[in-house]
Amino acid sequence: MKKSAIAAVVVTYNRLPLLQECIAAIRSQQRPVEGIVVINNGCTDGTAEWLSTQAGVTVVTQPNGGSSGGQYTAIRYAVENNFDWVWCMDDDTVPTSAALEALVNSPLCNDAAAYLCSVVLWKDDTFHQMNRPLLKAGHYEETYYPGLASSEIVNASFVSIMINSKAVKVAGYPLKKMFIWFDDLEYTIRLGKYGPGYLIGNSVVYHKTEENVGPDFLPRGRSINAKELLGIRNYLFVRKNIYPFDKRKTKHLYLYLKTFAAILKYGVVTRQFSKVLKYAIAGLLMNKKQR
Repeated sequence: MKKSAIAAVVVTYNRLPLLQECIAAIRSQQRPVEGIVVINNGCTDGTAEWLSTQAGVTVVTQPNGGSSGGQYTAIRYAVENNFDWVWCMDDDTVPTSAALEALVNSPLCNDAAAYLCSVVLWKDDTFHQMNRPLLKAGHYEETYYPGLASSEIVNASFVSIMINSKAVKVAGYPLKKMFIWFDDLEYTIRLGKYGPGYLIGNSVVYHKTEENVGPDFLPRGRSINAKELLGIRNYLFVRKNIYPFDKRKTKHLYLYLKTFAAILKYGVVTRQFSKVLKYAIAGLLMNKKQR
């Protein structure tokens, strides 16, 4: 890959110790970035004060826009300021020192690619269940890692994904209104309009969540929370847009309706039917416009 300007962008909300670790890891990259941009999503924990002491870090402060609102601002800032690639992550992402170098040095890192992403591990070196991209071949990364191979993928998360600015100009920006959950799934599938995305097997980062769990938006044993309700809405929205109601895609329509029915059944069983129904219908009616 020719020398390109890369911006590392981090979205943060009230997790200062993790943000500090993330920024330190970015600064320790064997291949330095040309810029570090932090989106302060309205933090109230001293993050703003700490960031004001950090040389070489551009800070954009805004009301809490969630993951999608933060990444919207971050990616837009990087593209409008003429960075060639945007290396996106959450504040609880800790890239290993060779993570960026592996992305940049991959032969798949070229103008034809929409994005490249890292292998994401949890604190115990197991695969992080929330950040497992689906390979184009239809299986997950355990089938070849740690053989340092790379593969074309269908989607990725915002935990260490390096996006081609040219792809952004074709696909647009993340949907701010999704706020959190499945916003990265929707966006990376949309980036596929420009070109393929790739998982780079020797680029490794850690995602320091409290637990190693997948995006389960139907909890058991307790009431559903606001984030999970958005998960219901956004999941149905994404499935609707991936598999539109089309006679040629009868199987996909069946799977969509089956998912919708399972969500409503969950609402009945947990005695939260009206709440679940409200967000399920919102997912059905949600469109692809920013507002």
